[in-house]
Amino acid sequence: MIYNLSMRLLSSLLLVFLISSCASESDFQKYITHVETLSSDEFEGRAPGTPGGIKTKNYIADHYASLGLKSFGDSYLLPVNLTGVSLDVNNSSLDLSVNEEVLDLDYRVDMVYGTSRQVENVSFADSDLVFVGYGVNAPEYGWNDYKVDVTGKTVVMLINDPGFELQGKDFNGKAMTYYGRWTYKYEEAARQGAAAILIIHETAPAAYGWNVVESSWSGEQLNLTFEDKNIGRSALEGWITLDVAEQLFTSMGTSYDEMKQQALSKDFMPVEMSGMTLSANINNSLKYSESHNVVGYVEGSVAPEEYVIVMGHWDHLGKNEQLEGDQIFNGALDNATGTAGVMHMAETFSKEHLKDQ
Repeated sequence: MIYNLSMRLLSSLLLVFLISSCASESDFQKYITHVETLSSDEFEGRAPGTPGGIKTKNYIADHYASLGLKSFGDSYLLPVNLTGVSLDVNNSSLDLSVNEEVLDLDYRVDMVYGTSRQVENVSFADSDLVFVGYGVNAPEYGWNDYKVDVTGKTVVMLINDPGFELQGKDFNGKAMTYYGRWTYKYEEAARQGAAAILIIHETAPAAYGWNVVESSWSGEQLNLTFEDKNIGRSALEGWITLDVAEQLFTSMGTSYDEMKQQALSKDFMPVEMSGMTLSANINNSLKYSESHNVVGYVEGSVAPEEYVIVMGHWDHLGKNEQLEGDQIFNGALDNATGTAGVMHMAETFSKEHLKDQ
């Protein structure tokens, strides 16, 4: 899978053709060893551009070398240019107003925000709020939450997709489709011309608590380096807590549950959140760096010109030296497990290939 920071580094990208195998107990132990190693304190949370990130890339590359995988060029490491965007919290502001009264919101406690634009400053004023349900435009399901023009507006939306609540055939039931991911929601809102996006966090449909939101969306945000500085994205991308959303809906004379229920219909019409505006002044520091995808492949014997791509992101959040006690975000599940899986599949594929020779 590929997912963010904005686009995560491919932890290991293995190009393969064919496999048929059964995992033994020793195979499973090899997988566990990879997980334990990658998520150990020695790897310092695997942040790109850090000693832990370098150690991670070399660990994967050394494993590929031990298997005799082929590489594109003279190395398994393929360079990726990155831009880190860090919000200057003390010199930035987000003002959410209800009837001209600015709500008292604390950064990371009530909301988080930033921009995907790779620039030092973004600002806008008095953008009207519109509730757009799930913020989904899915023609194959006959679903469009953007039935009004939201150009220049701040769109407020639910996390996940309607299938989580409806559990019918649309949107694959409780299994989150891409329409339910925050990445899609930000992308689609930008395509619709929105100035800003606020996603309402709710633990069950998000599948993670607010602590994940406030830690993952604060601090440096890494992305690929874009020549156009990613200016096609909305000026602001953020999250608000369920409590803040409830406060907004109560001021409209309704409730979160009522608005959510409305949003579960294909006939849902976006709702202007009368008297509510968003203004923001975002100041960033930018850092440019180079990291790597780790790429190896096994050439198939039947159709060597065709590829099956197996991948996972190797990076995680690194460490935060400002924390007391444990400062390392070890990332066993995000994504040492996926990286270990790809590494072990590489070993299995390479063994199958040798048996066929």
